[in-house]
Amino acid sequence: MDQFATLLKREWMQHRTGWLALSLVPMGLLLLAVVFGDMKIGNNVSGGSWEEAGTAGPLPIFAMVLAATALSTMAMAWLATLIQASGLARRDQQDRSIEFWLSLPVGHVQSLGATLLVHLLLVPIGALLLGLLGGAVLALLVTLKAYGVANLVGLPWGDLLVAVAATTARLMVGVVLATAWLSPLILGGMAASAWLKRWGIPALVGGLAIGHAVLYKSFGTPIIGQTLREWLAGAALALTGTKGPLHFSNLDRPDQFAQFLQAWPGALWDNLASAIGLLAGPQLVLGLAIAASCFCLLVLRRQRGA
Repeated sequence: MDQFATLLKREWMQHRTGWLALSLVPMGLLLLAVVFGDMKIGNNVSGGSWEEAGTAGPLPIFAMVLAATALSTMAMAWLATLIQASGLARRDQQDRSIEFWLSLPVGHVQSLGATLLVHLLLVPIGALLLGLLGGAVLALLVTLKAYGVANLVGLPWGDLLVAVAATTARLMVGVVLATAWLSPLILGGMAASAWLKRWGIPALVGGLAIGHAVLYKSFGTPIIGQTLREWLAGAALALTGTKGPLHFSNLDRPDQFAQFLQAWPGALWDNLASAIGLLAGPQLVLGLAIAASCFCLLVLRRQRGA
């Protein structure tokens, strides 16, 4: 475990500047806009009465600013790691550190596992938590500036905290499930890049496209394209579930949004159950088997040190 923790720390030390910049710079710009900008929400200008202005009210605004900041921060970090994933396969060869890592008493499975764990799971989850902290600050400032101290203090903080905790847990599980659905594509790209270098991704995409066309024209089966669509759909449903948590209609009054907020954690549980129910399908089993095979190819390539 000490060796594995060191490998995790290595990933953090090597990429922390980019990860922090990707998460903090957008929030910093938003913070400057909130502090120095002219806050105007609907018909309500800073200092006005939201009851008279007929705006959404402090509770929906607080929740929306918090959610938008956290989700956008997580999405940007996750997208960045997915784009960079194929390049991780040959990172140690490119920076000529492979001889050093091969000389250490660390298994290849541990080394690759730590890299995948950090980039595919810990980074988006960490960005989500960082986005929650930054979003809370932004939401407090926006609500305070638009509605004043009294309305900010009067928010149902207990219901808000429960809803935020439930949403955070749901998104964390969703990231894990979505990564499992995408694992054959991610590890397939990494294995192709490891063995074929810069031609890996073009060869993988071309092979899938040609294979799909040949199978469809020769045997009338779109199995490759259908499987790819099912993996992508499974990843999307891992985050959203087959059941939407709640509908956002008829939330014109603050009391309606307060009721909505109270029902949110229970609805998220049903939503998570629907996403977990998709795991029993053969598509995910096939994807995980392919991902495991690609991981073995990565280990084999690393053992050769080439």
